[in-house]
Amino acid sequence: MFFAVEDNMKVLKGFLRKAKAVHVNSAIKKKRLDRCKRIVGCICKSPEAWDDRCAFNIKQNGNRFLQALKTFDQAKKGDVDSVHTISYRFLCEFNFFSG
Repeated sequence: MFFAVEDNMKVLKGFLRKAKAVHVNSAIKKKRLDRCKRIVGCICKSPEAWDDRCAFNIKQNGNRFLQALKTFDQAKKGDVDSVHTISYRFLCEFNFFSG
């Protein structure tokens, strides 16, 4: 269990709250942030499924992902890109094992 752990869910939901309040001027960064919000929102809705299908990324990037979500600040250069890259990796693995 990783995403289903209560403390980790708090980090995911905290990121969603922060990200919803963010205004991004760059169209590219806005699109990336929107994608991150959708992915993290899906993880929040069914964390057990993401735990089951994302074992590799949890092991390789799980703690780094949580740390990036926890310290997310859209004003910091690279934060949107970092969260986007890691969340997209999780999405790819999830989709690979979905079907």
